[in-house]
Amino acid sequence: MTPMKLILKLLFVFISIATMLLILALFVEKKIVIKEVLIVDKPVEDVFRYVKLIDRQDAYLDWPSNASSQPSTQSYSDGNVGYTSPIEFDLKTQGRGRFRLTEIIPNKHIKCSFVPTTNTSAQIELTITTESKNDTTTAVGIVLSTSESYPYNLRLLFSKMPSTESTHLQKSVKNLKVNLESQE
Repeated sequence: MTPMKLILKLLFVFISIATMLLILALFVEKKIVIKEVLIVDKPVEDVFRYVKLIDRQDAYLDWPSNASSQPSTQSYSDGNVGYTSPIEFDLKTQGRGRFRLTEIIPNKHIKCSFVPTTNTSAQIELTITTESKNDTTTAVGIVLSTSESYPYNLRLLFSKMPSTESTHLQKSVKNLKVNLESQE
């Protein structure tokens, strides 16, 4: 076999594998949603007042964070739409970045988008919901959703993201419950 024929065969194999992966990516989910819920023995107003300040997320979110946070130079204050946390979180499967507060509905939910500081194509959203069960009990939900565009969604097929981030979310929920119920 001549070197040219070997090169052509290798090229054909490479193109075939790449084509099969691109076809596979058409059928792979583009979005993953992970949700954890907890019950806290606190009124909904107290719980919401705590979770709407995204600078407090470092106290209960389990994702490792950069201890040296950047000083804030923005005109938005924490607890208001547009505020970006100076704390950089490390979502191992998705990269490093900060959370920006994008929506607040008082005593219902907050939404934060993940603003990457590293190169990533993922769109990540963190939603924290609060629902009053009675005067002294609140259900809190933490939802992490991520989406990738085609063909990058193929990474989700081989990623440990669902199990890794689910473990972090479970720890975050436990931390949040402890933090809230230990407050006076």
